[in-house]
Amino acid sequence: MAGNLSNKLSSTALRDFTTLKRFNVNIHPPNPTSIKEVIWQPPFFDWVKCNTDGAFNAATSACGGLFRNSDAAFLCGFAVNTGNASSAFSAELCGAMQAIEIAAFKNWNNLWLETDSTLV
Repeated sequence: MAGNLSNKLSSTALRDFTTLKRFNVNIHPPNPTSIKEVIWQPPFFDWVKCNTDGAFNAATSACGGLFRNSDAAFLCGFAVNTGNASSAFSAELCGAMQAIEIAAFKNWNNLWLETDSTLV
């Protein structure tokens, strides 16, 4: 679905660009926003780290996460359609809760949970 949507947006943007060029309209794109380098930090020995994220719009929401050990080896991952969560916060929270449930099920008692939400 996201692939189809991005193709439609790309096609529309390309058509708009072509039309503007045809009328000799100079296009001055905005300066890029600042780029912040982010480096993944592995967990301590005998710990498992899970990075989670949630996404939300008016129609649907989802969350996902990846588990890795201290050697950065992939342990497992998940992606869940959370249906109609009421906010981005709800989607982020669902991701964190799902990660905790999986860690408990797998007896990973030393869990480092990382999310980009400041509220979770």
